[in-house]
Amino acid sequence: MCGDDSYRDMIFNDNPQEDLPWDQTYYALLRSAFGKPLGDNFEGFKIIENPDGKRKKRYADILIISASSVLVVSDKAIDALWKYFDNTCQLIKILPPIKGYHALHVTNVVKDAVDWSKSDYRNNNYGKVLYTPSLKENVVYNQNIFMLEEDITRIFFSDELRKKYELSELKGLDLSSRSFISAS
Repeated sequence: MCGDDSYRDMIFNDNPQEDLPWDQTYYALLRSAFGKPLGDNFEGFKIIENPDGKRKKRYADILIISASSVLVVSDKAIDALWKYFDNTCQLIKILPPIKGYHALHVTNVVKDAVDWSKSDYRNNNYGKVLYTPSLKENVVYNQNIFMLEEDITRIFFSDELRKKYELSELKGLDLSSRSFISAS
């Protein structure tokens, strides 16, 4: 799943006044909370419109925030898709609020889902870098929205959720190039 570049996008606004050390960024927080809900004391994400996209006129219903477990979703997307997100995602406030939008933290992480013999990857000093995963159908069956333990930078949609997204006429994601979600 990737974003459609014809729509305005949003970015984290951790601290606009200064460069933060890595361990104080939202990315570090999300990495430490990978597969888990953020704590009860977490107030919300500071998210702003990407200043580089000001010339784009249209707003999307679902936006991906960089390489993380966070989507920004419209009220329309929540209404149409909540049954797919419930129990697999955590709804988080955007601070300050952006009218009609919410942050969605994907907490559903599927383990041992990659068929390495059919996937495109390379080994490096830290482990395997996954380019094009082939997923084990028996493991991802009935998983509507999820991330992989082996790939913390991508969010995957099931075919059922993709079809519902398209039928609901939601905008913002480019689901046409789906070769990396092939099930084996």
